[in-house]
Amino acid sequence: MLRTCDMEKFSQLSDNSKVWIYTSDRAFTADEIAEIKKELDAFTKEWAAHGSQLKAAGDVLEGRYIVIVADETQTGASGCSIDTSVKFVRAIGQQYNVNLFDRMYFYSVDGTKIHFSDLVSSELKVYNSMITNLGELRTNWLLDAQELIARR
Repeated sequence: MLRTCDMEKFSQLSDNSKVWIYTSDRAFTADEIAEIKKELDAFTKEWAAHGSQLKAAGDVLEGRYIVIVADETQTGASGCSIDTSVKFVRAIGQQYNVNLFDRMYFYSVDGTKIHFSDLVSSELKVYNSMITNLGELRTNWLLDAQELIARR
């Protein structure tokens, strides 16, 4: 059975919302997930661009992906606000001793780690960490590996 993305945290945000997905090089423990979710809630409640509060949310999906979403219909994320989010994610990586910035690897539903160059020969379903907006996350989070290659 395929797992689906829990969209509860993002239910009030527009499909056009900007999405940043950070893939951990290992699965988080249940305790780590609970703590990271608290940290994400605190961060997104205070996240601002040029002094204006961003309408944003963050969550941990599938025990491995840190997802931050900003609904830019009211206030757009600026370079400085994006830098702030990257620093926040780097701090999470250091705190939990994980690499969240290696975008060359994807993970299948069964947890198999696949290098980008190996996706063409894979028959697996993979999580699409290259998504850039919430509409895509809602509809294209889990894809056949070949479909992901075709989209990029």
